[in-house]
Amino acid sequence: DNMKARAWSEGIMPAWAVSDDAGAERLAAEVSRLIRSAMRIHEVLQWALKEAFYSAYIKLRKNTSFMESVSGRFWSNTRGSFFTNIARLVVEVIESNEAPFELRHQWLTYAADVAKNIYDNLADAESLPANNPHGYARGWSILRNKLSPSDTQIKKILDLPSKAA
Repeated sequence: DNMKARAWSEGIMPAWAVSDDAGAERLAAEVSRLIRSAMRIHEVLQWALKEAFYSAYIKLRKNTSFMESVSGRFWSNTRGSFFTNIARLVVEVIESNEAPFELRHQWLTYAADVAKNIYDNLADAESLPANNPHGYARGWSILRNKLSPSDTQIKKILDLPSKAA
């Protein structure tokens, strides 16, 4: 019984063709950067929400379905922009050998804004316990600092220059 199918999932995944191997490798590296940065942003969003809802000051029962809904919301809200950026990367990889720093920075800005909007919507004053403004502030501080182009991990993942735009 544990081997029975429980659900059916289907999806469509776009594919892009790059004529030369070097271009395909550059494209794969850039797509990998976008994916890893999205994973980091998602991780930081969950960390910030945990600070807001489950801090040392408030002992709420951790709700895994809540975090699953946060994940679903983040991935669905960034999906369209992700594929748009890949299409732009294909053009940039074909036309230039230069690293697409501007596109990387735009992706970071967009995905970080999505995370901040989710945080604002979920951790608003009405949904937080009244005696936990400190948790909200710590969560927001985490988002602001860890999703900045100057953050060490983000800078490393996206291979951003020292002075990001």
